[in-house]
Amino acid sequence: MVFGAAVAATREKVLGQRDKVEEAKRLASDVTVLRDQYTKMAVLTADLRQQGLRTETALVPMDNAAPPRSPKFPNVRLILVGSLGLGFGLGLFTALIVELLRRRVRGAEDLAIADVPVLGVINPPPAGLLAFS
Repeated sequence: MVFGAAVAATREKVLGQRDKVEEAKRLASDVTVLRDQYTKMAVLTADLRQQGLRTETALVPMDNAAPPRSPKFPNVRLILVGSLGLGFGLGLFTALIVELLRRRVRGAEDLAIADVPVLGVINPPPAGLLAFS
C-alpha cells in the first residue's frame, strides 16, 4: 500500500505541474524556431559578406561623355514655326468671332436674309465722279 500511495502522490504532483510542462514544451518549440531563423540569417550574412569581398564585377566602362553638338532646348526653328502657326490660328479665330458678333449691313442683300423691308437703296456714284484731277 505504501507503494500505491507513493505512486498516487507522484501522479498528483505530475498532474499538478502539467501547465508547467506545457509551458516548457512551448518554450522549447519557440527556441527551435528562433534557432532555425538565426541559422538562416547567419547563412545569408555569410553569403552577403562573400559577395561584398568579390572584386570582379560585370560592369564594363564606357567612353567618356561628350557634349551634344547643338542644344536640345530651345529649338528656335520649332518655336518660330509654332508661334507663327499659333498666331495665324488665333488671328483667324478672333476675326471670325468679331465678324459673327458685330454684324454690319453692307448691302440690301444683308437685309433680305433677315426679312427686313428695304425702304431705299443708295447707288454708288458713277466711276467718273470719283476720279480726282
